[in-house]
Amino acid sequence: GIGELRLVDPQCDFLSEDARARASGAAGPVLERARVYPTIAAATEDLTATFATTARLRDTTQVVVTPPEMARRIAAIGRQTAATTPAATDDDTGAFRPSCGLLFGPERSGLTNEDLETVDALVQIPTNRNFASLNLAQAVNICGYAYHLSMRTVPDVERPSSFASASVASHASSSSTGGKALHFDVGGSRRGEGGDAE
Repeated sequence: GIGELRLVDPQCDFLSEDARARASGAAGPVLERARVYPTIAAATEDLTATFATTARLRDTTQVVVTPPEMARRIAAIGRQTAATTPAATDDDTGAFRPSCGLLFGPERSGLTNEDLETVDALVQIPTNRNFASLNLAQAVNICGYAYHLSMRTVPDVERPSSFASASVASHASSSSTGGKALHFDVGGSRRGEGGDAE
């Protein structure tokens, strides 16, 4: 499942009592184990691929996928990584090392064009075009659901143990406005910066 949170330059106390209460039981396994990074590039440098959520496609030439297609691509990358990498674990801690990340942006502004240009694909959640913007929690839930649903449809014989964990990271500007929320990860190697969620 999705269990790792990465935070980029958080401007709020993500271990506050309010944050713990909102975590709905995930304070220990997720918040307390969250990793903090100074930049999106640093947070995603060990990833094979990064997907960025965005409501505005702008003048992009990048690949644009829906959440289900994103999930299928993550699963495929995870299978490939598991087949070519002896152990998808962190050398220092023995913890799961993801290969893909899903990047979310601040609720108020989303991610910048520069952020979006560094990812491998953009994820757009189909909505009413007159009301295209989603809040951060909605975007995370929809993408997380798509990922978990795709894993349920993958036969057990094709689901390596490295799929047992995934990760989410976030670049938070404040506890009330959300922030550049970083990503789900699955499987094992490198990437750059990325995307926006609204």
